[in-house]
Amino acid sequence: MRPDAPLILMEDRRSPFAPARTVSLYRDRLDLSAKGALAARIDLSRVAEVRLTVAPAPGAQGASMVVCRVSDGRTAIAFGSRRLRPDGGWSDESYAFRRALIGLHDSLRGRFGEIAFREGPSMRARLVLSGLGAALAAGAVVFSGYMLFAREAALLAVIGLPFAITGAALAWMFRPRADQAYDPDALIQRFSGKTADRA
Repeated sequence: MRPDAPLILMEDRRSPFAPARTVSLYRDRLDLSAKGALAARIDLSRVAEVRLTVAPAPGAQGASMVVCRVSDGRTAIAFGSRRLRPDGGWSDESYAFRRALIGLHDSLRGRFGEIAFREGPSMRARLVLSGLGAALAAGAVVFSGYMLFAREAALLAVIGLPFAITGAALAWMFRPRADQAYDPDALIQRFSGKTADRA
């Protein structure tokens, strides 16, 4: 029998094009609700991956947030350390995020050996971002070369340099590489101050 009350409740909204959603952690499942209706559900016994990433929060102080994405291979539920308010500003949800993160990992403790705990962008996201960076850099180099050699406009050629540097930096930062694993026991200890013994 499933418990009636959730262990953790957290409001999440990270896009101006999406409604506010509620992430509810129960003893046996993780639910995502939108406008009072169930939008997604993941049984904790089927969780295959937990991934932590840093995402932009445009306009927020610090301009970034941490996002936790839980997946069972078919369905994914994510929640972040900042929440977008109706007025367009960002609300700091770090306290609730930390509680949700600890609660989630604590609930999964018996299955640590079966779950992939990863940090950073997925390989697919890295390929997309790295490709965009490379395309930006290449386009900027072509533009600067054309302006410099074909049009003999050195001043206009300089305009492409910042874009070339930005694109190259993006391509390098998100270059494809192996996923980075993290220790869920260490995460629980770091955020809660207690040692999580493996079951």
